[in-house]
Amino acid sequence: MNSSTIRRAAAVFAAASIAVAGLALPAGAHALKGADKTERKAHARTHVETLRSAAAKTKAPKAATAKAKAAQKKADAAAKKAAAKARREAKKAAQAARYVATGTLVSVDGDTLTVEVTGGNRPDLRGGTHVFTLAGGARVNRDDILVALADLEPGDLVTVKGRRDGDTLWAAAVSASTPDPEGDSAEDTGDEVLVDPDPTLTAEGDHENSGDGQTDGDPSDVITP
Repeated sequence: MNSSTIRRAAAVFAAASIAVAGLALPAGAHALKGADKTERKAHARTHVETLRSAAAKTKAPKAATAKAKAAQKKADAAAKKAAAKARREAKKAAQAARYVATGTLVSVDGDTLTVEVTGGNRPDLRGGTHVFTLAGGARVNRDDILVALADLEPGDLVTVKGRRDGDTLWAAAVSASTPDPEGDSAEDTGDEVLVDPDPTLTAEGDHENSGDGQTDGDPSDVITP
């Protein structure tokens, strides 16, 4: 084999090697490119999931905080409403517990007084005899003068003001007055008042005066109005 033949064979071999290498490189490049794309997609998905997870973690506390605030606001409103209702009921109960009783004092025993109640704002007290207990700081007066409870006397006309707590009638103020004596006035006794007639008026209605201011008629002829 001469030198020229050897050169031609070497050239052919080299060309074949280059062709084979040229054909192999694009396939490897495509495979590498596909792998890179898949990896990039996987990385993108991981990144998106990470962002979503971070957003969810951030959003969850905010939602929980907003929900807690709404629940607290609702609880505060309910508590305020309940407190207002309790105040109204307490006020209503206090008003219902207040009483005014009038009547006649029966007796006094220590810090209690027994009264035959005939009037006042409580129908359940009227018409009965009840025991009232003097409350702390209570004021007692008789005929507009401050006195001790022991200074009151049976038969006094009394007005008792206070509040009821269960079966106890607490007296915050007691006003007593001395009863009017019997027969003191026509209004008290109910008796008819007779008025003396004019001594100069006779049965005939004439004035027969003898001049000395005395009537000449029969006293039996004098009429009453």
